[in-house]
Amino acid sequence: MLYNAGDFRMLVEATLLKKWWRSDRLWTSNAFYRRFRRIALWIDTHSLMRSQYWPREKLIAFQDKKIDALLRRASALPFWHAILARAQVDLAECMDLKVLRRLPITTKGDFRRETVHEYTSTDLVRTSFLDRSSGSTGKPFGFYHDRGFELRSFAVCERIFLTAGGGARYPVISMRAKNRRGFAVSNFHFFHVRGYHAIRHRLAHLRELISSLTENVILFGVSSSLMELARLAREQNVDLPFRAILAAGEELAEPQRREIENALGARVFMYYALSEVGRLAFECPERHLHLCDEWAYIEIVDDAGNVLPPGTEGRVIVTAFENHVMPFIRYDTGDRGIIVEDDCPCGRTLRTMRLRGRQIDLIEFSDGRTVSPVDVAAVFHRNLSAVHQFQIVRTGDHTFLVRVVAGRDFDGALSMLTEQLAQMLHPSATVTLDAGATLVTGPNGKAITYIDERKADHA
Repeated sequence: MLYNAGDFRMLVEATLLKKWWRSDRLWTSNAFYRRFRRIALWIDTHSLMRSQYWPREKLIAFQDKKIDALLRRASALPFWHAILARAQVDLAECMDLKVLRRLPITTKGDFRRETVHEYTSTDLVRTSFLDRSSGSTGKPFGFYHDRGFELRSFAVCERIFLTAGGGARYPVISMRAKNRRGFAVSNFHFFHVRGYHAIRHRLAHLRELISSLTENVILFGVSSSLMELARLAREQNVDLPFRAILAAGEELAEPQRREIENALGARVFMYYALSEVGRLAFECPERHLHLCDEWAYIEIVDDAGNVLPPGTEGRVIVTAFENHVMPFIRYDTGDRGIIVEDDCPCGRTLRTMRLRGRQIDLIEFSDGRTVSPVDVAAVFHRNLSAVHQFQIVRTGDHTFLVRVVAGRDFDGALSMLTEQLAQMLHPSATVTLDAGATLVTGPNGKAITYIDERKADHA
């Protein structure tokens, strides 16, 4: 039987809506999830490569369908049932973007105030994955992802890899402290670096890995780690044959981007993701950061929570479509950005964003040692029950005050945390943890992870 173009477009939409043969009930079952995930990856990627060129009207209608399905699922959880009731949402009505915007904005704090069974699906927790945010904004956070989230996440990442590779799929090396689920199924290599400062000690191993591959590779890394790799490559006159570089975690200023590109000989593509909600945006060859509109709905609001028009900077709020075990609806990312709805020369109809997110703010010492706050966050990442939030305050060349919001296990972990932080920062560092101080926030209310009191800016 032959299919016409209209039939094919319906198949693409059905796949992205997870209908019929692409139902999660089938693909997240034990047999299919473990043995046939590559088939789901191929189907999903094939569909996403086409939906990124859909007319805007079709994308909006698609998002309304995803929002309706999401809110109906969420209504079964006590946390979201109460929120929907307070917003006077009637499940009998069609729940679209207008209904979504009636709901309040949620934060990590809202989840922390509840017990986990209030906002997670007990039926899915058993087969889901517990993960934690990096804590780079000073607020480590635990959350669940389910199998359906992971399967679709693989395809969202594949589209990013194909875009960076100019339409071809090259091997990917993920250079980071922890491998994230849902990143890649095949043709992928995880290269462990404990943090920014560890790049120097592992450079030879990275070169060995690259030389073992028969093709140029795409390198993924946190922006501060890429900056260090670029510095070392230039310092040691090392040639690293990358096809492209994906940078995430911290915003790169244009001079920093050019420095990485010149030192590593490959184009940098920005990549916006949050551990809790997954991959949210990717850069096209025109250097426009396209939102993954099929994966999540992103809106920009002012400090009072009012939705702002395109072209206006505000808080980045995310509603993620795919995570059934622990929905994130109108979730405050802590970042700021501007959504742009102008046409992109690349032809993609996905909206674009200018992100005003986390800036690289390195902790530098006179002997040349540099440490990223992202690395320091890893210490708290491993001790979520001891510290809920932190802020590093540098009071002298080698003295640091770390303000924390203490958890139930803080007293028992105090000595260990102090020792680990000192080792992470500098052999001569003196670290004091203060659980009674108030954490300073920026003008937009976002957490400031690192303050250098030696500088006039913070005097």
